[in-house]
Amino acid sequence: MATHEDWDELWSEADESEFEAHMARRRMVAKLVQQTVGLRDEIDLVVDCLLDETVDIDDSELDEIAKRARLNARHPMENRNPSKTEIKRHIAYLCNLAK
Repeated sequence: MATHEDWDELWSEADESEFEAHMARRRMVAKLVQQTVGLRDEIDLVVDCLLDETVDIDDSELDEIAKRARLNARHPMENRNPSKTEIKRHIAYLCNLAK
């Protein structure tokens, strides 16, 4: 039979796993925000807020931030180090425009 201590331990483990999942989602949204067009200071401020564990951000706010970040995404070729896949896609896009 489970004791009160076992129940408390299981409850704290569930809280930790939920917190870790939420922080992983916040890190994903922060990465999206880093890839947006805007002033670097403002983008860094939002990213710092997202990565700060003491700031309380719920799921609806994360959804709104992610949606706005996707709408305001920078073109892949504007990145400092575009990946080979991004370069290939961009060249294919330009070739299709030239047809």
